[in-house]
Amino acid sequence: MHEENIHEEAVSRTASLAFVPPLAAVSICELVSCLLLKLADGLQVEGIVPGHIKVLLRDDGQYAMLSCTRPGRVSLRSSTGWNEAFVAGLQVNLNVIVYAVLHDQVSSLVASCWSEFLAGLKQLPYQP
Repeated sequence: MHEENIHEEAVSRTASLAFVPPLAAVSICELVSCLLLKLADGLQVEGIVPGHIKVLLRDDGQYAMLSCTRPGRVSLRSSTGWNEAFVAGLQVNLNVIVYAVLHDQVSSLVASCWSEFLAGLKQLPYQP
């Protein structure tokens, strides 16, 4: 029997954010989708993400869960009314669990993409 040494890496980021005035939840989800797609592109092995990349967004009882396991495809599950909501406070949890990708590669990519995501939030147009 041949055993392979397969690396398993888990990296997470969390942020509690406030927006005055509130941001459209759908705009935030579009930015999160970009984050996930960029991570998937950088972590893919032979056209798949060997693991899971997920973001949970929570605001005042509402939520959205975005997930990516293949480059180019993000799935979204959200509470009723999320797409019409305006978000004043937001808890963001990013979790990246992948196999066969080295820790330094995962950590470096997550750090740079997370910074770009947070900077992108500051660029979103506020709603009146």
